[in-house]
Amino acid sequence: MKNKKTRRLAVGGLMAALIAALTAYVRISIPGGYLNPGDAAVAMAGVLLGPYAAIPAAVGSGLADLLGYPQYAIFTFIIKGCMGLIVGWGCKSGKLNLKSLLSLLAADVVLVGGYFLTDLLLGDIGMAVADLPWNALQAAILLVAGIACLVTGLKRVMQKIGEA
Repeated sequence: MKNKKTRRLAVGGLMAALIAALTAYVRISIPGGYLNPGDAAVAMAGVLLGPYAAIPAAVGSGLADLLGYPQYAIFTFIIKGCMGLIVGWGCKSGKLNLKSLLSLLAADVVLVGGYFLTDLLLGDIGMAVADLPWNALQAAILLVAGIACLVTGLKRVMQKIGEA
């Protein structure tokens, strides 16, 4: 595909589907919810799409929550959209550097803080505090996956595939 807009749209649609599938169907049950590799795909989308990753991150994650935890769907849509935007902005070069690392950490803060506030709104302080370690573990998935995507040169590889 030579047209960048068409390629971005295609990759965005595929990333939204991957994020939704990994979030909704690949789960590790924990008290009060589940861990999932969906945030690894959010990191991948950020590296591949830049700030445009906000859309597949929001849509894919929000759709996944509609399948199992619909009360979280709108919050997830906002939180994951912000995460995709932040990761995409910081990682658009496709290289591991201070800017990309800080953007991954900032997205982790959005994840943990966003779900803490969501748990306060939907539950109480006890629920919000109890979920903190699980949300931090979920944030670690994003961080590790983001670093892996940057270190392996995923963006460069995908650009070469697109040129073929």
